[in-house]
Amino acid sequence: MKVSIKETTPHPFDGIETRHPIRSTRVAHIVGKYGGGVFCRLYDEITDVLCSYESLHYDGDFKLGDKVEILITKYNTEKKLVYGRILRKMH
Repeated sequence: MKVSIKETTPHPFDGIETRHPIRSTRVAHIVGKYGGGVFCRLYDEITDVLCSYESLHYDGDFKLGDKVEILITKYNTEKKLVYGRILRKMH
């Protein structure tokens, strides 16, 4: 029998509604960029959030490693994704 570590650990999305409810704010850091937004990793170091920018911000305002405050806005349970919006850069 062969079992991988990945198979024995729960998916980071499991229990997301309890740990990071919609409309909650969280501190995260930017770990990647995509067209129109960034990937933010929450303080638990396992939950990634696809974030868009507030209307006052644009892509050039943020770089990898920046610490930001985000608002959790919605979930996609089928794809196991979490979406949010960057509220501000933290110093």
